[in-house]
Amino acid sequence: MPGTVYRDGKRWRGHIESNGVRRYARGSTKREVQARLNELARDGLAPKPRDRTTVAQWSATWLSAQDRRTAAGSLRPRTFQTYADDLRLYILPHLARARLDALTPAQVENMVARLVACGLSANTAAQALRTLHTMLAAAMKACLIQDNPASGLPHPRPVTMPEALTASQAEALMASPSPVGAARVAASCWLGMRQGEILGLRLDAVIWHGPVPGALRVGSAIPKKSWRHGPGCKGVGEHLPRDCPAAVRAGEASKPKTAAGTRVVPIPAALAGAFADQAAAAQALCELIGAPAVWLFPGPDGGPPNRDVDARRWRELVRRVLGQDAPTGTHAGRRCAATRLAEAGVPLYVASRIMGWSSGSLMDVYARVGDHVAAAEMDRVYGPPPT
Repeated sequence: MPGTVYRDGKRWRGHIESNGVRRYARGSTKREVQARLNELARDGLAPKPRDRTTVAQWSATWLSAQDRRTAAGSLRPRTFQTYADDLRLYILPHLARARLDALTPAQVENMVARLVACGLSANTAAQALRTLHTMLAAAMKACLIQDNPASGLPHPRPVTMPEALTASQAEALMASPSPVGAARVAASCWLGMRQGEILGLRLDAVIWHGPVPGALRVGSAIPKKSWRHGPGCKGVGEHLPRDCPAAVRAGEASKPKTAAGTRVVPIPAALAGAFADQAAAAQALCELIGAPAVWLFPGPDGGPPNRDVDARRWRELVRRVLGQDAPTGTHAGRRCAATRLAEAGVPLYVASRIMGWSSGSLMDVYARVGDHVAAAEMDRVYGPPPT
């Protein structure tokens, strides 16, 4: 029988070689694959000429296509920046010279293992794997490879879960005077909003009258700054935005991260005063400097707020009030809100609506339910201890 047939997980694969060039077949059973190889041998179907394209060569072609998509508005600039950074920092240093059609799952797994061994976080290594998978999927669509060697590989898991602020810590942050402001803390730790969504709130997004009086309409977000081609640049697709002679770094307001992120978040009555004070302060600042009143958390010039400045102020507030050991990431407040919803027994579909999740399974990722809650539930189910 011509060719070689072997098992690969739950499927069968095989190849037939002629003059140093291989043709491949795959199927759900060994007999199916062998029949395909027999057909190739019987029909005298010559293998295709061997393609010498390397991972580095294909990555340049693919990245140019993503650059054109970004310029056309079909890809977020931040997503393109992530693709470019992952390729430059994590993927190409390990796989640049590998032949695209000869890349194996073992090589990809080795790349991920080496990234983690170098001290990178599991999330960073997993993001690099996702970028590689996306790039190789495009190579499959272009008929350059038969299979995607990055498919089905396990993503590295974090050794420790990111910490969340506790309810008492959130209350301490809100009570402490700071440039961050009570409304900014409440939006994160009580309403569970992402940093970009909070900074992207406009004054007209605060709803005081209507079907849901006292609510925030989340419809825009301030993304992380990324490189863009300068005005009139004719090198789109030929060089990266950061290499453009007139490159600019921008982070204009855009849609929220996901479709579920566009939502209306009710403001608890206890927090209504904080948001009313913030809206009044924003309008007063804009009147003072003669700028149009647009943003709920405006920058010093009345324009859109800066994410980097906000993150720095948040870290300074957390360290000053809670100490150096407290979690300083802006997402720690969002985890705090998820934890409070979980501990209060809020139904998953309601929590997903409030948090802007596309799936209720994200509660397992965000919530940090304490041992006291588990103990209380055990007592509720099995009754109090005997006296």
